[in-house]
Amino acid sequence: MRYTKYSVSTLKLQDDLLFFSLSKARPTSFDHLLNITWEEIDVDPTEFEGFNQRVERALRKRFAERDHFPSEENWDGLRAIIQTIKAMAAETAQTSYFVSPLPTGMGKTTAIAVAVGELIRLGEKTGIMILVDRLEQIDALIAEIGLKPHQYAVRTADKNKDLNSKGVGEDTGDDNYRNDRAQVLFTTQQRLYALASKGLGLKNMRQFDYRGKPRQVKIWDEAILPALPRTVSADDIKHLLRPLRTHGFISQRDALNALATRMEESVGNCIPTMPDIDFSAVKPFLSADQVVIVEGLERMAEGKALIRHDPFDHTVALYYDELLPPDFAPLLILDASGRLRKSYELWSHGRGNLEFLSGGRKAYHNLTIRHWNRGAGKITQRRLKDRLEIAQGVAEVAATTTEPEVLIIHQPTQTNAPATDMEHVIGETVKRRMEVEGRVPPKLHFLAWGWHTGINKFRDVKHVIVVGLNQYSKPQQEAAFRAAHGKSLATVYSDADIDAFHAGEVAHHLFQAVGRGALRKVHGDDCPKGCQLDVIFAECKPIDRDLLRATFPDAKIDPWWPLGETLIPTEQRLVDELERIAPDRVGGLPGWVKQRQLAEAVGIDARNIIEALNRPRVVQELARRGIKLVRKRGDRRGIAAIRFAEPLRGDDPLIAVDDPILRRVRRNRRRNHGG
Repeated sequence: MRYTKYSVSTLKLQDDLLFFSLSKARPTSFDHLLNITWEEIDVDPTEFEGFNQRVERALRKRFAERDHFPSEENWDGLRAIIQTIKAMAAETAQTSYFVSPLPTGMGKTTAIAVAVGELIRLGEKTGIMILVDRLEQIDALIAEIGLKPHQYAVRTADKNKDLNSKGVGEDTGDDNYRNDRAQVLFTTQQRLYALASKGLGLKNMRQFDYRGKPRQVKIWDEAILPALPRTVSADDIKHLLRPLRTHGFISQRDALNALATRMEESVGNCIPTMPDIDFSAVKPFLSADQVVIVEGLERMAEGKALIRHDPFDHTVALYYDELLPPDFAPLLILDASGRLRKSYELWSHGRGNLEFLSGGRKAYHNLTIRHWNRGAGKITQRRLKDRLEIAQGVAEVAATTTEPEVLIIHQPTQTNAPATDMEHVIGETVKRRMEVEGRVPPKLHFLAWGWHTGINKFRDVKHVIVVGLNQYSKPQQEAAFRAAHGKSLATVYSDADIDAFHAGEVAHHLFQAVGRGALRKVHGDDCPKGCQLDVIFAECKPIDRDLLRATFPDAKIDPWWPLGETLIPTEQRLVDELERIAPDRVGGLPGWVKQRQLAEAVGIDARNIIEALNRPRVVQELARRGIKLVRKRGDRRGIAAIRFAEPLRGDDPLIAVDDPILRRVRRNRRRNHGG
């Protein structure tokens, strides 16, 4: 798009953005600006005068119609979104990635819709690309913006014929690249990844072009990582050996067998050179899961990988693929959980091309959280006894809730057997529980981890139950950490840094999942009244109740025992003995008892006394009675029992000790609970 020369009197610098952009592109004196002609740039920035003010006025009007009145702090976050869109349209934005961590319900999507509508009103000069995580988001955005068919195109996977035919329609043999004439393009993040994995830059992705060139305004809805973390285990590779041998691919089978052996025999942080194997003829004979493994190996063969030996996943190769084209910035990212994630901080520090916009704040005074401190992860749910107990706990909630609907977030099904499907197990248990009382159960909605973003059809459900958190294995944690930071695989990181990163990712997933319900809405700057979250996971720092407090500030958090916690006889005697030893009054001198004496008094082997004191039901019963235990390293007096006036929180440390035995006990508990 070319423009005629403007006189200096026409060149207005009211927001300083124009002067900064020109001077940055060509450092020079002001005298040279007298000779600037608009043929040298693509857009006329003077056309965007008053853009921010017009969008804000329209946005306030739309918010008022919906009885939505953000605070001034949250308006700052909305203005930052509007300004970033304007800067991209005027081609004055820096080549960076801009993250808006504005909380859910504050109006980010509406701000995008109004700003895009204003760009369309200004004419057809500006091309806009909106990338979504879920296909369901596209129709909602089309309606919110108010687009006409000739103004937009949809480009998703080829199988989505109905969706791709909307707007200007699909390409035909006689009319390719119809998207080139649609001002707004909707596509998916997965579509971009598929093209970028082929090594294409944005300027070479013709199906994303507008009028023959990349679109100026690019908006990414939901979370993002600059690279895709990948892990392939030696066990995964061995699963390929039988089908390769069966179908006669002997050379490939031998190469993979040798690779698995080398991985298992590696010592330290080995960075092996991966074999370059041609799998093109192999894929038709493999299952879908096996093809995923093969494609991971193909990508890994292009570079190097780190080897890790993990107690759960055994020997694993980890690495990452760059996902974003090198010429993709600037990009506006809308991630409501951006404040929780360490990945953006790592991206900013390691790659240097990411900036945070104003984020605003949302309170959760109206949210009550109940936490059941028991394992509910993938490993735990493999055991029938645990599946049934978890389902019984959920059934007790369904029997007592006053809400007509409940949303349940759960681990994905690992087999096709109904007995292992938590949705089936919970549904049947709730049904039987309510039939006993002759009552109709609330309507249950289920979402598995992996499908917990970009869905708004449960936005009126106030009661959410989370059965197990979405956590990564140790190799997956490190691969994701390295993908965000973008440094060489030879760079060494501490376990503490990776643990903190993982806690942020767990909080991000929890926030997104719970946000599928009514918690995403706002009343003022708070969540709606009457919201409740019941969450089940075994505490293991840094994944504990402090994570809940950070994710949902100002929420009320209580321990929760849906089935009650019945102590076995030895545990009952142990708690009773400790209550006897504790002082009679608050503030009294601690009661002391030696480990061996306590074990003899209650009939427990002295070698098991520390393990017994750390059993969750014992911890919770002592907390309920207001008793705290302290054991200091090297103190020969033994264990001190202290009395408090009020029951303690279930997550208060009942034993504060730097002791190798206790550390080993905790490590074993983590392995046994599995989530």
